[in-house]
Amino acid sequence: MTNEQRLEAERRALREREQQLIAGLVDSDSSSDRADQAQVLERVQELQWVRDRIAEISQLLADLGHLRGQVTDDRIGVGATVHLQYQDGSQETVWLGSAGLAQNDEAVVTPSSPLGQALLGQQVGDSVDYHTPAGPQRVRVMAVRPAQWSSETATRPD
Repeated sequence: MTNEQRLEAERRALREREQQLIAGLVDSDSSSDRADQAQVLERVQELQWVRDRIAEISQLLADLGHLRGQVTDDRIGVGATVHLQYQDGSQETVWLGSAGLAQNDEAVVTPSSPLGQALLGQQVGDSVDYHTPAGPQRVRVMAVRPAQWSSETATRPD
């Protein structure tokens, strides 16, 4: 299952839960005791969390739709997996994107981070300079696997 498919499935499940919570609130008796009122308050709080998460997922998917058109096979773009070699000889494979879209085991570099900004548009063999709180750093791009976008999830209205 791709990251997009995972997010779409989560959003569908959350929309179902949202409808259940709304139905439960509509069926609530306004003359109920304190325990029932506490349950209503819990439902309202859960409903707000569910709606916030739906909005977050929708924004992530919309961002992916926008970025999909910017990715090329020979340059690093959002969604690419990049194998890096640091100045000290250590190596790391990272995924360039949002932490909310990463697989659980992927090291994530966000496009807005200093390293992420420096990597965008680079290709295999390039050495990239960027700044960290510890000072300037240099990394060499050893390999790039372009973004793998599924064609199923296009940006669409919610």
